[in-house]
Amino acid sequence: MKNILLVILLVLISMVTLLAHADPLCDRIFVSGLSYHLNRDEQHNEINYGVGCVHTINEDWRATLGTYHNSIYKQTVFISASYNAVNITDKLHFVVTGGAATGYAYTVIPVIFPELRYDVSKKIDLSIAAIPPTSSVPGVIGLFGTISY
Repeated sequence: MKNILLVILLVLISMVTLLAHADPLCDRIFVSGLSYHLNRDEQHNEINYGVGCVHTINEDWRATLGTYHNSIYKQTVFISASYNAVNITDKLHFVVTGGAATGYAYTVIPVIFPELRYDVSKKIDLSIAAIPPTSSVPGVIGLFGTISY
């Protein structure tokens, strides 16, 4: 439990530090939320609270560093890059995200998944992601978002 609180504290301190700059590296806040596991035979955590720092590199690329309480009831720290592959409409985008995450069967696991991102407004977007199965977690549908300030 101490490690979880320490990780969350370090991420929050990093975010505040990044936000304090005139040209912040963190221009959006990642907020994780819910998941639905395709294997309903096992009990998984489906309320995955967490936060992170998002840096918009350009119109098509974003980088994220964050933490969340994962599906197997452990704290995850992750880093990812997201590519806006297709603008389906002005507000709906097909995005591919890849990166690395902790807190699962191995110390660090690679991740790659597709997502649909919907721009609710200029400051808020919501994403639904299809995360493929791994050795420790079955296939997952995840819901998360970002908020700019």
